[in-house]
Amino acid sequence: MIKLNIDKFGEFEFEDGITIKEIIQALEGEGKKIKNVVGGVLNDEIIDVHTPIRQSGNLRFLTPKDKESLEILRHSLAHIMAQALKELYGTDKVHLGIGPTTDVGFFYDVEVEGKRLTEEDLPVIEEKMKEIIQRDCLIERQELPREEALQLFENMKEIYKVDLIRHDIPETAPISIYKQCDFVDLCRGPHIPSTGKAPTSFKLFSIAGAYWKGKETNPMLQ
Repeated sequence: MIKLNIDKFGEFEFEDGITIKEIIQALEGEGKKIKNVVGGVLNDEIIDVHTPIRQSGNLRFLTPKDKESLEILRHSLAHIMAQALKELYGTDKVHLGIGPTTDVGFFYDVEVEGKRLTEEDLPVIEEKMKEIIQRDCLIERQELPREEALQLFENMKEIYKVDLIRHDIPETAPISIYKQCDFVDLCRGPHIPSTGKAPTSFKLFSIAGAYWKGKETNPMLQ
């Protein structure tokens, strides 16, 4: 069991591995009103509603109005952009690298077979992203054994994800994937509860090139 001191709600005891989503359901079952939560801060670490909580401590829920929620919102927009690219240019032809957040926004390194993306493509990608947001697809987190994760991404022809699993994720580290609509990605999070929670007030500004993992001997991604 773990003990959580939840901001504005008090101290509670839960089973190890509970998620914010499950905590909210439990609190609402007691008649408490909780709205528009996109994640939380657990002992100074930003987590999403899907992340298993395995330690006691202080928990504060985050809404889009909280500054800390920007990391969750931006990272989720990166996934929505990756999904948009696959829907526009072909699931088997778009190969994903990494898609982290930055201090000013987000990006995703990708390779599109047979096409060089240009800034003229950005408005089309933006519209597809807004369409995905409108669908309000549930976002789900799942942990997989290493071999199962490798098989999954090999079948998906995601060569860069396979590379990350084989060479960058420690043997003892959990491997998590996130699913939204028909889109699946290797990721540790954090993410919003559904695509409909993402803001539509975003703008794609530019396209740049970068060698995979920063090595000139590796393929150039965009």
